[in-house]
Amino acid sequence: IIDRTVSTDAHGARVENGVALLDTLTLGKLAIHDVPVFVHDLSKTSIGGCLIDGVLGSEILPVGNWRIDVEAGILTIASDRAALDIADDAETADLHVFGYPYTPYFAMQFENGMESKAMFDTGSGELFALCPPEFESLEKHRGFKRQRRIHGYGSIGESLGGAAPAADLTKVRLQELAVGAVAIGEVVATLRPRAPSLLGADVLRHFVVTLAYPEGKAYFERRDGRPRALPTFGFGPAFAADSVTAAFVWEGSSAWHAGLRAGDRLVRIDDVDLESVPPDERCRVVREVMKVLGENDTVKLSFEGEQGPRTAGIRKESPDLRP
Repeated sequence: IIDRTVSTDAHGARVENGVALLDTLTLGKLAIHDVPVFVHDLSKTSIGGCLIDGVLGSEILPVGNWRIDVEAGILTIASDRAALDIADDAETADLHVFGYPYTPYFAMQFENGMESKAMFDTGSGELFALCPPEFESLEKHRGFKRQRRIHGYGSIGESLGGAAPAADLTKVRLQELAVGAVAIGEVVATLRPRAPSLLGADVLRHFVVTLAYPEGKAYFERRDGRPRALPTFGFGPAFAADSVTAAFVWEGSSAWHAGLRAGDRLVRIDDVDLESVPPDERCRVVREVMKVLGENDTVKLSFEGEQGPRTAGIRKESPDLRP
């Protein structure tokens, strides 16, 4: 450690990081020398020490062209964009970069003709997360105000400073969303408390995305039709030192109808026992819970809340925000 910094994370929490200098950072066949890095103990976050060892930040992006193909599980880095296997019918959008730390931004268009910019952030699992200024502007549009919304409560997301504060949650339906000239179509967007709006990792289910920094453009290779919201169980887990609770619950979901509320203690999900989680078993439990909730369409959930212990079968459902 050669220095220390104090800053705020994505949720406004104070975070102290060490600073170090790596001799070499190797990504596939690409070697980058004398790389300054932040040093943070990810085991202090609920799942960071179990699932990831570090975060690749936007400061590294200007070294070349980055093609992200999630379905193939391949990240391709090339100094010459022509060396990448980009489809001939790929759609393009201007890539806006405002200097250090070279974070990628895209121009976004909404159904009422309003335009704004959103940060491309694969740390967000949403397809699109809408920040307060954009939401307030959209609400003034008569057509938008008639759209249905889904409400919930709890904590969504975690950053270096820990989980986001628990708060009221809202999803809204955007009839039309575009990234530059690339039509995304209908989107169920989650409201986030802080600017900017985010184009998140879920866009990679529908497009292979290439960030061509040298030419200031991004290429979108379309995989399918208009994106739709993924079906979910309507809740998410929060992993504490020796227990698992419901981090958030969306109203109207099968979990909500079963009586689950944010903060309730989860006792079992299918065959995964959550009654007591020993420290040395914590990462195993985290991986098993994430696998069950990701791969299964139905689960048997046991939990304890204000109404006492309950067990219910719940199923994945897509948010229905049609008029």
